[in-house]
Amino acid sequence: MANKGRVAELANGILLLVGGRENISYFTHCVTRLRFTVKDKSLIDKKEIEILKGVIGTNWSGDQFQVIIGQEVDKVYEIICSVSGISAEKSIDENLDPETAEDGKKFSIKKIGNNIVSYLSSTMFTIVPILIGASLCKTVNSLFGPGVLNLYSDTSDLYIMFEFLYNALFYFLPIFVGYTAAKTLKTNVLMGMFLGAMIIVPNFMALVGVRDTFSIFGVSVPVANYSQTFFPVVLGVWVMSYVHKFLKKVIPDVVSSIFVPFLTILVMTFMMFVVCAPLGSAVGEYIGAFFTYMGSSNPILRIIGSTLLAAIMPFITLMGMHLPVYMPAITNLLTTGSESFVMPIGQVYSYAVYGMALGAVIKFRKKENKSLATGYFVSGIIGGVSEPTLYGICLNNKSGMMILAACCGIGGLISGILSPGVCNMAPANIFSTIAVWAPLGTSNIIRGLILQIASFVIGVLGVVLFDKLKEE
Repeated sequence: MANKGRVAELANGILLLVGGRENISYFTHCVTRLRFTVKDKSLIDKKEIEILKGVIGTNWSGDQFQVIIGQEVDKVYEIICSVSGISAEKSIDENLDPETAEDGKKFSIKKIGNNIVSYLSSTMFTIVPILIGASLCKTVNSLFGPGVLNLYSDTSDLYIMFEFLYNALFYFLPIFVGYTAAKTLKTNVLMGMFLGAMIIVPNFMALVGVRDTFSIFGVSVPVANYSQTFFPVVLGVWVMSYVHKFLKKVIPDVVSSIFVPFLTILVMTFMMFVVCAPLGSAVGEYIGAFFTYMGSSNPILRIIGSTLLAAIMPFITLMGMHLPVYMPAITNLLTTGSESFVMPIGQVYSYAVYGMALGAVIKFRKKENKSLATGYFVSGIIGGVSEPTLYGICLNNKSGMMILAACCGIGGLISGILSPGVCNMAPANIFSTIAVWAPLGTSNIIRGLILQIASFVIGVLGVVLFDKLKEE
């Protein structure tokens, strides 16, 4: 009961300090963070929120205000929704006052960039839990199937079951992305799902390998496999949000229920197959080709690129921009079956953070601080969550982030030299230490384990030897 009271107090405090229910236009959460889109940023008392007991830290990502809670984020989220009347399933009416609306009209490259990052992050963060769950189904087959332990064959019902559970998400990924993208943009979610479905409909997929082109209203378009992609739908839903809004505005209400969806479908069919799907597919292919090139280029270039990206990964994560960085690598992973540049750096970052948590357990003297650091370590090494350590340990003093960056940079150097390939989206924790490398064989497993262990040990030593932790 005491714990419930503490969580309720935290939730009410956050709600009050973000400006109350009236200031919230959109509210969601991910694994560790509450994510607010507000009408008036000036009403948020950032400093007061950060000193609330239970708050690890705060961050702005584009127009989104993030409150880092950690493992109890879902409980806090539910209480805020309950006491404020906000529904997680419905769009929030956004009536900006004249001053704020005018600010929203101001053009700037920075604002465009922030909006893009916010859109991509919000769209993909919602999918991450099921993305991890489905990936673990693939991991089970990789570890216990013919790849490593060989406990069952690839023709067994168990193997086939885990494969179709994996494909239930990844084959139909455009539909899931259509939903989350439309929800992020506060447009028609069913229409967003329809855009994802239209590019993987069986009638069209049956033409792959049979025909090179197909005519859409007289325009020749490529016949391609768009399953397991998200760029086409992300682009398409953004276009559709404007098309749908325009049609609702110009078509009389008496016939809008018929012609708005019909005309939206016709316009977006042309846009999806002629523009968004080919363009999105090409962007994904080019970016994926870049990462493939970096992962397989000459050793010097690969090592330099890997070291630099790993060194800045803590700051990218701190700003909440890590998912857009990973998305092209995920595309490459889904397309080729492995990724050997960005995804291994994700392992480097995670294990360096977990190492720093254990280093803090060793170095802290006060019992309560050791207890907190132990919780951070457990949430990372078992749960695969890095934010508690990032905000509780790495930001403990001015040198913490620089030490983490140095540790990650060294890990990135090792990654560039060893060049192991990550084969699935399993979270970086103790349960997936072998599984993420397994499908590429024993050599890849050994190189991957060396990378994980080295990053972890470097993180421990970084704190024990150099970090001046505050005991307050």
